[in-house]
Amino acid sequence: MKKEILSRLSAACVLFTLVLLCSCLWNILSGNYGSSSWPVVLIFVLLVGIEAVDYLISLIPFRTCRQYRFCSVAVNYVLVFLAWLCLGWVPQNVWSILAFSLGYLIFYRLIQLYFDAKRQAEAADFNRQLELWRKQHQAPDPQDHPDL
Repeated sequence: MKKEILSRLSAACVLFTLVLLCSCLWNILSGNYGSSSWPVVLIFVLLVGIEAVDYLISLIPFRTCRQYRFCSVAVNYVLVFLAWLCLGWVPQNVWSILAFSLGYLIFYRLIQLYFDAKRQAEAADFNRQLELWRKQHQAPDPQDHPDL
């Protein structure tokens, strides 16, 4: 459980960093050089909430990883979109909704790629350590040692 919480918290932190960087970039491109109108703590709480919902979704026994990812993307999209609409962060016109949707999908894909690469690196390290352990603990082959 501790590992799951740390993994989810690191995902929220990565998302938080990406959202703040994009917010800064958006402010620069739009000519708004003052502070952002986005409350930073509220963004972090929203992202931790998204990770909590994603954890609850992960408890559902999906048949395939694709089903899980589709459900996760859809549910979190609705939650984030509703939060952003309620807080007035997304103007209610077609172009801003399309930009929001594209940004959401790009963020999701980047986070997915990051954690897939992290899991692959952990699996490769685990396999390397397992192979090393096997070499250290395997019984000596009698053909290699005629004395035995």
